[in-house]
Amino acid sequence: GEQHSLPGAIVADLLRGQGFDVIDLGANTPAASFAETAGQAGRLVAVIIGVTAPGLDDSVRAAVAALADAPITAPVLVGGAAVTGAEHAGALGADTWTGPDGRAVLASVDRLAARRTSAGKPPPATGDPPG
Repeated sequence: GEQHSLPGAIVADLLRGQGFDVIDLGANTPAASFAETAGQAGRLVAVIIGVTAPGLDDSVRAAVAALADAPITAPVLVGGAAVTGAEHAGALGADTWTGPDGRAVLASVDRLAARRTSAGKPPPATGDPPG
């Protein structure tokens, strides 16, 4: 139900600028598409669902539920202007809240990538610095 693709595209570009490989599914993505794409992706740092329009909680819950049934272990992050905070993101089923804007998303993903590396796992391909 999310009709705004520009905020997600901006966040995707910001993450690419930090050296992450990004799969941007765009706006109005069916829940099953999140799960299918995440399941087919290589090493994931996170799956991020951005919500800019209010009233989409049921759709977000459906996407998070589909991801929970997918063969992935990456955390699901939910954020955006329509997600009011960590408690709201948790009520939607998210593992964590990204925050309301692109800078907060970058910080969240950087923390996840650093935790993965410090846990002795190889740095994810999606977080390797460019060059």
